[in-house]
Amino acid sequence: MMDTISETDFQMNNAPDKARERLIKDIVNHRVELVEVGSGDKISHQEINELEDELEQASDELLLSHWDAVAEWIWSRGLDADEQFKKVVNGKEIDYGYRRFKYEHPY
Repeated sequence: MMDTISETDFQMNNAPDKARERLIKDIVNHRVELVEVGSGDKISHQEINELEDELEQASDELLLSHWDAVAEWIWSRGLDADEQFKKVVNGKEIDYGYRRFKYEHPY
């Protein structure tokens, strides 16, 4: 097993399952935050399950493209999204959080 997982592992469709799982959880948390805090709506369990199913079936590269929205949100808060990505996929403590979420961090 690799010591540190990087974006390159995802670009090569070589990401370990645990790293994919962590990234999916962060994408889901971001979506919940956008819907419930950003627009004030509620996201249903069915919508979350459908999103998770879609992400679980996605290639590593496609999963990265979904994480781009999270990265933009992180950059807008003055944080280095590349550094935060490495923390997420490696199970390290991140420097941002969500007010509304499905999964507790660390993943």
